[in-house]
Amino acid sequence: MGGGNRHRTTKATTFNHRANWIVDNEPLPYRIFRIKAFDVAGNEGGESTVLALVTNPGSVQSLTAQVLMNQITLSWQKPAYSYWRLPISYYEIRKGATWAGGTVLGQQFGTQIVINESVGGTYTYWVLAVDSAGNIGPVSSLTATCSGPDNFTLVQEWPSSFDQAFVNAMLSNGAVLMPVNQSETYQQHFDNAPGGANSTWQAMIDDGFDQWLEATPNSGSYAEIKDYGSTIVNQTSIRVEKQYLVLSGAPVLSCKIEVSLNSDMSSPPCSTTRGRHTPPTSGM
Repeated sequence: MGGGNRHRTTKATTFNHRANWIVDNEPLPYRIFRIKAFDVAGNEGGESTVLALVTNPGSVQSLTAQVLMNQITLSWQKPAYSYWRLPISYYEIRKGATWAGGTVLGQQFGTQIVINESVGGTYTYWVLAVDSAGNIGPVSSLTATCSGPDNFTLVQEWPSSFDQAFVNAMLSNGAVLMPVNQSETYQQHFDNAPGGANSTWQAMIDDGFDQWLEATPNSGSYAEIKDYGSTIVNQTSIRVEKQYLVLSGAPVLSCKIEVSLNSDMSSPPCSTTRGRHTPPTSGM
């Protein structure tokens, strides 16, 4: 029969065959069945043909996420109906930046999965449908943000690196020295003093400038940004412990803590002045 393989004979007028081929592995996404009738004497009749087409599942519909603290519930609807699509066998769910590189979270026979994250953050989830023959549909994805689990404690300590944002400050012998005039050198400062570069040191002393001092700015600061690795919630306690030494005068030392969703502190910052100071070891 047209070069095909003999598959089965039957005396009935119906025939069942499981559609179990993988569409992406076939040269054509369909099979052609040819049928002939034979009488009791073995005489054969004309050939009739029928085409059985299979297409991949569609994408899942209405993918949504409900978030309760660290628990994320993903829900979706089955793909849209098509006459040429096979029944859905299961849904595969992954987590990660991409489907290909994502972690498999499970295979669900229903249209919902509950995920419990151990660390708060923003995650991307992927879902696709797999039919009874193993054909896969296109992936659907969404991003959800959750907090850490209830009664969860993350203890993290960061020694200061002293390699970030200095304002009127400088690193000296492993410590931050401030306030410091960074805009001019000693020589430039005295050249700009009364009499300037045309004056002698004795002349400046005679004018009442008898101490070798360089003026300092009114304030200085140092700031560091640390990635907590999780979403900061209201119950999170952050504190700064610092040791300091007053070299001269009575400066006011304060600490400012800001929280943001990104590293440039713009989305959105929430400032507080909580912090614990370690008293100075000595002073002048």
